[in-house]
Amino acid sequence: MLPINVKGPRSDEVSFNPFQTLVGGVTTATAGTLIDLDGSQVHAVINTGSVLGAVPQALQRSHHWPVVGTVSSLRDDTIQAEKADLVQVPSLTLGHTIFRNQLMIVAKTSHVVIGLQSLGVLNHVVMTDHGMSFGPDAPFSCHRHAALQSDIGGLDAAFLLPVSYDGQRHMAALMTGDNSPEPLVIQRPTLAAQAGMKAKQKFETGTGMISENAVLRRTTLRLDHHNVQAHIRYRVGDSTKPPILTMSALEGAKLSFDLHQGVACLD
Repeated sequence: MLPINVKGPRSDEVSFNPFQTLVGGVTTATAGTLIDLDGSQVHAVINTGSVLGAVPQALQRSHHWPVVGTVSSLRDDTIQAEKADLVQVPSLTLGHTIFRNQLMIVAKTSHVVIGLQSLGVLNHVVMTDHGMSFGPDAPFSCHRHAALQSDIGGLDAAFLLPVSYDGQRHMAALMTGDNSPEPLVIQRPTLAAQAGMKAKQKFETGTGMISENAVLRRTTLRLDHHNVQAHIRYRVGDSTKPPILTMSALEGAKLSFDLHQGVACLD
């Protein structure tokens, strides 16, 4: 395999667009942007909840990137794959920054996913619901040590940030690839006894329309240093996993992180 490297200006930025998600006909915050992937202009989602990035099967068929291995049991909020090829992509351009020889999973998705493997080599990353800046000379004021959670296979990972609700403090996994309109998602084995407003919503995502049964409960949330009045979304899932901070948590806030320094903040 060829060595992975990155080259770009000392300060760079990209804008996000709401192409990815409609909930009830209303656009929600999405970490989506246009990138150049080995000469093709494509939509990409920035996902802090995945280690490796992903490319659509259609792009792999047209570009014939070299397959360097396979991975299995990958699941994040924007892509799913039971077993997938691992390819090495010669170039990925985000803003004016070029990533060379990125390892990416071939997945059943219509968009590219950029994960922590790529984001982790950048300095001074600051994300809002409108865009992202990065680079050694980009403005940056976060100095708090960050915890990083990963699964046993090492394919899924996320920053853990403090959240408080109902008088209790928890650590939540930040996943900017989750397009839920609520800033906080909690998984439960069943929703039968969960208090709140039942909702069945259809999401328009990069993989098409999905439908989800959920329970919504409005309360006061403290998301790290940021206070909001918002709904918590309860969905059926693995209750042993921490709550999820979605991309909607960045509405009116900013996420700052730098894996070189081991810091992350939501202000």
